[in-house]
Amino acid sequence: MPALVTVRLLGSPDILIDGEAPPPDLMWRKHQALCIALWTAPEFTRSRDQLIGLLWSDKTDRASRHSLNEALRVIRRAVGDDAIDTTGDFVRWIAPVALDITDFSALEADTPAAAAALVTGPFCDGLVVPGAQELDAWLAAERVRWQSRSVDVLVRAAGAAEDKGDVREARQLAERAVALNGLSERAAQTLIRAHWIAGDRGAALAAGEAYRARVDRELGLEIDERTATLLTRVSRERRPARPVGAPAVERRSPLIGRETVLGSLIEHWRKPAALAQARLLVVSGPAGSGRSRVLDELVARAVTSGVTVAMMRAVDADASNPDAAVLGLARAGLDGAPGIGGVPASALAVLTTQVPAWAERFRHASATTATTLRDAFAAVVTATAEERPLLLAIDDADRLNADELRWFAALLRTAGTAQVTLLLTARTGAGGDATDDLIRRAGRDIPGAAVRLAPLTAAELRGLVDWAVPDWSPESRDRLARRVSVESAGLPAIAVDVLQAVRNGLSLDANAAWPEPDQTLDQTLPGPLPEPLLASVRAEFRRLSTDAQAVLTVVAMLDEPCDPVSVGTVAQMGDAARRDAALDELEWQGWVVVDGRGYSFPARTKRRLIAREMLTPGQRRRLQERIAACS
Repeated sequence: MPALVTVRLLGSPDILIDGEAPPPDLMWRKHQALCIALWTAPEFTRSRDQLIGLLWSDKTDRASRHSLNEALRVIRRAVGDDAIDTTGDFVRWIAPVALDITDFSALEADTPAAAAALVTGPFCDGLVVPGAQELDAWLAAERVRWQSRSVDVLVRAAGAAEDKGDVREARQLAERAVALNGLSERAAQTLIRAHWIAGDRGAALAAGEAYRARVDRELGLEIDERTATLLTRVSRERRPARPVGAPAVERRSPLIGRETVLGSLIEHWRKPAALAQARLLVVSGPAGSGRSRVLDELVARAVTSGVTVAMMRAVDADASNPDAAVLGLARAGLDGAPGIGGVPASALAVLTTQVPAWAERFRHASATTATTLRDAFAAVVTATAEERPLLLAIDDADRLNADELRWFAALLRTAGTAQVTLLLTARTGAGGDATDDLIRRAGRDIPGAAVRLAPLTAAELRGLVDWAVPDWSPESRDRLARRVSVESAGLPAIAVDVLQAVRNGLSLDANAAWPEPDQTLDQTLPGPLPEPLLASVRAEFRRLSTDAQAVLTVVAMLDEPCDPVSVGTVAQMGDAARRDAALDELEWQGWVVVDGRGYSFPARTKRRLIAREMLTPGQRRRLQERIAACS
């Protein structure tokens, strides 16, 4: 009975016979090429003339047929006498064979990730048979065909990984696609997008410029318009910059436990363009449940999809300002959005009196009729959404004025068929009736959806532990996962903070060493916090540069959001470049976030912790005096 032959062709050819390496004579290049020619033929059958033409066209007819027969004898000796049928003028492979290209063909349409796992390189990479020019031409054509199919599944698998929040996997798949075909615009766009969604704007731009250079060098052409447009969007969008000298490592945890939520939101967000319908998406959950992260993931995808995005992060002071969100979103770059030219002059004039950037851009706008600020903003939304889909994102919307939240719901109703999506996050039980009403109405009388984030399961927390300390033994990771589960109550923000510190050297059994004996610190916080969380924040704070530590304590003491000039003044950091470098470091490390209004803490607990624990009473008093002097 013939042996089972297992074959990999998507990469360097690899052949096993009943799980063992084949005999050396079967691996001679022409014998190997003969097998490959049969395995890739319809019904594993080729004519003798075809095979001779591919491999022995340089010989006489008699010599070439002898060589073919000798090669078939080698195959039968290695695989079995019944491996090959040579009846008549045709040669047919009949032994059982498991081919990666057969599995690939069965998987590529419906499960691209599984098909992509089979691709290890170009088709028959490295196979060269000297003197067989017809074989070389055939292999070249096959490599082009399989390259196209392989890049396609890699790109589609990367897109699927993006949609479920696995950006690391998406980036790896995109890099493999680019390695297969560096001139593929789809592969280049996928890699740019993956870097951007991962939060690395510099890497996204570098990938785009590398693609531009390859196209210029090898084709003498400009890059395609879609890739150029994507690069323009990425270059214009605000994103934390990697500090000089910082390693190019994964700085954010994988989105474990939130894949289904993100996928649902992406599905709803993509519907407006198809359905021409304004929509409301609400992400709710307790503090530390990862609401901001989910919002950031969706916003990052919107930017690279050609959507106009305006985002703001609400702070506690916004509750007393009935137009805080309108002004915050107006400051988020809408003045330069496509379609802004269609906004009535009266609406532009109102915004120029409220937002300096609008005053600079539309200095000649004058009001001819009385228009309220909200009506002016509604006109901007309508005009920009007619030109391109619009995403308005508000983090911590529960901090907003209740009347303004209700107005946004009314705005969506009046927007009607405009391609507008309002994306909100809200802390469960913190926003009062207005927030709860929006959550109830999303997906009911207002098109869209409301999702609530649940605590992470034990298995999901173990996944985070595997990411944080992959080199630990399974038993050690199990113990750490149980510890983190108890301390975090399944909240990813706490779990990730603790694990980030652990991967950087924090010992959870050494927390009692704080504060150090020679320091006097006020450690009283409004409400108990897990000691591992406190220890992790302290440990990560110490890892910051001296300038970043100084700037972070100032941001914690100032009213949010705070502008860079005020931060530099209070920190007594007159060098703007030095101040900005410190802010970039803090933003890159996730300590602070920024929108059109300024810098703020993404987590209120960390802000209180920095303000109360990382300053001595004397330092705190001096900062308060400087802040008062700047007011």
